[in-house]
Amino acid sequence: MGMEENGTQEADVLPEDWAQEDDISTEISQEIRKLKRAMLNEKFSPEILPFETSLVHELKEVIEVQDALIDEEELARSSGPSRNSLGLHLRKIEIGRVKYLLRAYLRSRLLKIEHRAKRTLHDELYRSRLSTDEFKYAENFVKLMEAHFQSSFLDQLPEKLRSVDDRDGDVDMSPGPALNRFVFCHVKKNVGTTAISDDPTDQALYLGAGDVYCLRYKPVRDLVESGSIDLL
Repeated sequence: MGMEENGTQEADVLPEDWAQEDDISTEISQEIRKLKRAMLNEKFSPEILPFETSLVHELKEVIEVQDALIDEEELARSSGPSRNSLGLHLRKIEIGRVKYLLRAYLRSRLLKIEHRAKRTLHDELYRSRLSTDEFKYAENFVKLMEAHFQSSFLDQLPEKLRSVDDRDGDVDMSPGPALNRFVFCHVKKNVGTTAISDDPTDQALYLGAGDVYCLRYKPVRDLVESGSIDLL
């Protein structure tokens, strides 16, 4: 919303301006669909995926602008006649949906970081997939956990047993993500014949647009990252 030259408030955005596909503004409908896909892929992927930097930044700006406009309109409405309250109500609902999706996306990533914080920081691939804020969060999380372990019980143990390293000799104390876990996949575009197993004797599978499969994650992880496949 804006203000006309005479200082009066312009007409509210009509409900139909926000009631396009999925009841969202045509201006950000594509970004919302991308966020939905990113949230579901992150939720069902056993590993942390690359952070959607530009998408998150753009939607945060949209939320900030719309929140400011909604507050401005509610203030103007409280001191004048009510106009098109339905349009304002629908916009508040849609911005609430955007906030929910964004929180769900970020929460899924934080849970993975907390589950394997130290390993994530030590793995170059996964470290590169974190945002700046996530990287700082992981570092602080590891420091707090190590300090908690030390003060809680490690200080009571013999010195040689106080280490909190991820490895004890040849034993990995913090295994990586379960890349061989089965996931449901929706093929977005024709991929063609694809090996779905590390065993070269296993039969390859043709992945066509619109197909839905239950497959091991590892053989299709690159297709998920490239956007050819979505997880369900």
